Amino acid sequence: MFGKRTLAAILLIGLVGLAFTAAATAEDAKPIRIAGKLTKIDGKALTITEKEGKDTVVTCNDATKVHRDGDKPDKQSKFEDLKVGQQVRAYCNKADKVVVHMHIAKS
Repeated sequence: MFGKRTLAAILLIGLVGLAFTAAATAEDAKPIRIAGKLTKIDGKALTITEKEGKDTVVTCNDATKVHRDGDKPDKQSKFEDLKVGQQVRAYCNKADKVVVHMHIAKS
């Protein structure tokens, strides 16, 4: 029904499409960094005002790890250590802005 060349072309197109899908998925899985001043805490939703003045809302969950700059890597802070006015860096999932790691800058 199909010739060898046609089947090879279909297979090649499929592989190229698969490669683009894998690259897009890997890019979405890569955390994004949001840095600035913590300006609002509403439950697990945090508003970070970035240097340019843009407000970004991120969400923490039970898996979010909080660390203070300068602490040993094995020492973990608590969500309750986050306070309005602190300089923070949040590493979030790009798609839903759920925080994976939150770093509190030294005062």
